[in-house]
Amino acid sequence: RYYYFVTYRGGDKVVLEKRIGSYLSLPLIDGYARTDSFSNTVVVVNDTFQCFHTVDLRISLVGDLSVGDRTFHEVYSAEITDSRRVDSPLGTSASERHEVLCLAPDVGIIRKQEVLAENGDTVAYSAELIGSNILGE
Repeated sequence: RYYYFVTYRGGDKVVLEKRIGSYLSLPLIDGYARTDSFSNTVVVVNDTFQCFHTVDLRISLVGDLSVGDRTFHEVYSAEITDSRRVDSPLGTSASERHEVLCLAPDVGIIRKQEVLAENGDTVAYSAELIGSNILGE
């Protein structure tokens, strides 16, 4: 996954983070957990911006999962929490995206759930079935 995070100061674009980081790796293993952390300090004129970014990944075996009329076997759940905090002269801002993917062998993602939060408040929630042609819906 490509991470690119910017802010604007006085009309100028300031790049706080620009890197490639790992996301999901195969094979999925029940109980696998990983944390990827990144921090950066950027000085623009006399202002200092500190960016903190953490991605937590947790894999668990769900087992059988029924979606509509289909039952998928050996389904895995991937919980990904992507947290960012920026400390700047204007204050601190924080955002978090929590995503749950249900993955079936030979099919891929069959369900996705996502919650977005900014400064501790939930701002968006979505849940959807993926691959509707596979599910016959």
